[in-house]
Amino acid sequence: MFETQSLIGGTEESIRTDTRAGNPIVNSRSRLGIPPAAEHKFLGFVKENGQPSWQIRASVDIHYNCSGHVWANRRTCIYKLEEWTKILKEDGYRRTASPHPDDIVIYYMEDGSMAHVGKVQHLIPSEITSPVAVVLSKWGDTGGEVIHHVNEVPTVIRTKHEFWTDRQNDSPPTIQPSILV
Repeated sequence: MFETQSLIGGTEESIRTDTRAGNPIVNSRSRLGIPPAAEHKFLGFVKENGQPSWQIRASVDIHYNCSGHVWANRRTCIYKLEEWTKILKEDGYRRTASPHPDDIVIYYMEDGSMAHVGKVQHLIPSEITSPVAVVLSKWGDTGGEVIHHVNEVPTVIRTKHEFWTDRQNDSPPTIQPSILV
């Protein structure tokens, strides 16, 4: 999911981004323009990996990846998983079994390493299970944003996910009617 970093190397710059504890977050953003084939590649990714609920929210943008979307307001890419761990710890995140809007979901590879992070947009009520989280994800650093059900993700990261929150209280989640079926 970190293709720009490996393909184009030293064409990035960093922006000042810190954890709540005041420690810098290592990040980079491309100084290049959007590659001509990026839109075609993203649409191919959506076609290959997309599930029934997937809705494209935003097209290709190379200035941020999934973690930059969640923790840096779409301004940069945070590639190093050690930085993800630092953010979780220093920003006061904890696992939760009851996600709320604006909580995050972290997806893991089979080996247990973090692979993707998205933001919970809202919850859909269910008569047979707990509410279903609808997530906003930025796919890769040369992809776009997709709104999707929490379990409708590419197969490679479908093995495990966890919800994390930095909320100070555990009030009941807000459940909204869904436009996603």
